[in-house]
Amino acid sequence: MEITDYEQKFEDLSSYAPYLVGTELMKARHYEKGLRPEVKQIVTSHALLYFRVVVEMAQIISFLGSKFKNNRTTQKKNWQDKNRNRSSVQFKRKNQGPNTGQSSNSIPKYPKYKKNHSSDCHFGKNVCYRCEELAHYVS
Repeated sequence: MEITDYEQKFEDLSSYAPYLVGTELMKARHYEKGLRPEVKQIVTSHALLYFRVVVEMAQIISFLGSKFKNNRTTQKKNWQDKNRNRSSVQFKRKNQGPNTGQSSNSIPKYPKYKKNHSSDCHFGKNVCYRCEELAHYVS
């Protein structure tokens, strides 16, 4: 139903329930309730007080909305993945030899749980990792 048809129907039916549309504000609010959701959202956000102003705003929004829909292209744009032929492996670091990134004086890797340490490994010795005392533990 077009906005002009809805306005005419609203005017005709409002004569049967004058207690619902007694003031301009009540008439405007009831008219807003019957609008299409996309038009109603915009019109109600303006909080217009007069029925005639609400009708004019609804007509303008409806006209602009139909004009916008007619100008839009109906074809769906396809997203083109420029990297679709490349594998995800390219983003991983490639090994550059047996000592990848390590110099001759690098920190040794302890084989038991594969962690690098600059000092002696205290894992499994039941000593504090900070002060190397047996009395307490720091995890």
